[in-house]
Amino acid sequence: VVHPRARPLLDAADELGLDIRDSANVPRGLVRLGLLPSAGRALVSSLFEHLRDRSPGIRLHVVEAFTGMLDEYRNSGRIDISTVTRYGPLEGREELLGSFDNYLVGPQGDNVTSGPTIEFRKLGGLPLVLPGLPSELRVRLEQHARKLGIHLDIVLEVEALNVMKEVVSSSRIYTILPSYAVSREVGEKALSISRIVKPVIPRVMCLDVTSARPMSLATREVAKGIRAISKQLIANGTWARAVEA
Repeated sequence: VVHPRARPLLDAADELGLDIRDSANVPRGLVRLGLLPSAGRALVSSLFEHLRDRSPGIRLHVVEAFTGMLDEYRNSGRIDISTVTRYGPLEGREELLGSFDNYLVGPQGDNVTSGPTIEFRKLGGLPLVLPGLPSELRVRLEQHARKLGIHLDIVLEVEALNVMKEVVSSSRIYTILPSYAVSREVGEKALSISRIVKPVIPRVMCLDVTSARPMSLATREVAKGIRAISKQLIANGTWARAVEA
């Protein structure tokens, strides 16, 4: 009974605190950050060190989820800022961080993923583990499959990246991910990858902020850090960018 009346007061108090801190031009306070599982490994530690050196007053609360859930969290105000994946034009406040190719991921020593590239039509009939609908990746893959007249055999739906990779490694099925999501496993010879071509299916990683409240100085500082670190990860090859078919 009390909560609906108290919530606006609490939100107003939070905004007042942000205004006071921002008026001193010192970024500080809690920033709720949503990250893609595939990107979080490389980004979190670097971002933490970046902020500790430049803005020690900022505290991060990190949530890891796929794009659909991050969109929901951000739109409702549960997180302040997020990195998400898109397969079409960016909208609203979305800001491009980079474009990355998708790869067919299989177990180590697998013949299907032994070459550097694989044509999309050869995915037809392969047992696949993918996120469930309404995943934008699923939608795009099925659109391309219909155009080419092939059937994608999705035998398992998984919303957790580590589980997905474990299933591929142990059950000899396949998934589709950017190369940076499996770089460690490929290096350890647990998984193998082949870039999907004809057509290539680039995924765009972008930065977005919540519209549920004004953007604080601390959130702006976190966004600035993510931009800088993303450029570094692309420049040093940790995040391999999309290339032409």
